[in-house]
Amino acid sequence: MAVSVPEYTYHPLPGIRPSHNAADVKSPLKLSKSLLKDPDALMNFAAYRVDAALQCEKVNTTRPDLPSLAGFVKLMTIRTKLSLPTIMVTLIYVERLHKSLPPSARGDFETPYKIFLAAVLAASKFLDDRPIENCKMASLCDGYFTLYEINEMERCFLSILNYHLYVDSEDLRGFLNEHRCQLKAGLYLEGW
Repeated sequence: MAVSVPEYTYHPLPGIRPSHNAADVKSPLKLSKSLLKDPDALMNFAAYRVDAALQCEKVNTTRPDLPSLAGFVKLMTIRTKLSLPTIMVTLIYVERLHKSLPPSARGDFETPYKIFLAAVLAASKFLDDRPIENCKMASLCDGYFTLYEINEMERCFLSILNYHLYVDSEDLRGFLNEHRCQLKAGLYLEGW
């Protein structure tokens, strides 16, 4: 199944002066729809990074209705119309969560799903003028998670990150350099 990524014009990254426009942004990645070679590869990479953030149960005994994590990431990316910058900031937040957790931390089967949703909500609220609201996210989840669960996962996620949400172009550049090989499969990256 091919995933179509919503149209994306230009969204300035934090740390980029607002006077720049899409044509002259000197960030490591001009974030636009035209840079997507393979949206499925990008969504699979996102699912992989979320799954790798925490060691979790691999057997689904509590929520048999949940799709695969990769399928869920694709579904929610399409339904929420995530922009490429929001996806990238989401992944940076997931990386920060991973680094904040003790090595002995463990999660349930549905924990990666919750991590993804909480990271998307935080990234949307950090970047967007009209962010995704928790009640909207609950309605887009097809009943997989309730509004109460979404509120709780967001609170826990932010607490573990110690509310460290600021992302600038250096954070983005570092993330892109660290995951260069995996991201090249799904993105056209200038100068690589």
